[in-house]
Amino acid sequence: ISPTGTALLEASQAGHLGTVKTLLAAGADPNASGGETSEHDHYGALTAAITGGHTLVIHALLDAGADPQEGVFTHLSSHPWDVYETALTRAARKGDQDIVETLLRYTAGEKRGGAALCAAAVLGDVKKVQDLITAGVGIGSLTVWDRTALHL
Repeated sequence: ISPTGTALLEASQAGHLGTVKTLLAAGADPNASGGETSEHDHYGALTAAITGGHTLVIHALLDAGADPQEGVFTHLSSHPWDVYETALTRAARKGDQDIVETLLRYTAGEKRGGAALCAAAVLGDVKKVQDLITAGVGIGSLTVWDRTALHL
């Protein structure tokens, strides 16, 4: 294990499905972050797998209970996508519609996709706004601050 993150985060980032499944079976928390002092403190295993485009790892983490709406407040960037980034926000930013739709199948509630939709709206990215709405994010989806894209 490197000092930069958890074993599950490292395996997810590298796309090592077998290792991810082994760690999850051994009780690894699919929602654990990389830690506050590492370069990976901005995301956990699910976001690492999304960043790497590792679809099978993404499915394994979701099946194990990874929360696509879980996010972190980032401190190294003032970019609107990064203020409160969720796994769903990362997938939307990458433009991976299939992963966005997969993540949305694992989410529920009034905050379903709100952070991603607001970030796309702040950027004026009409295509990403349309893609998120097409994938099922409601116009009234809330962010962690109980705001919608319509508040912007």
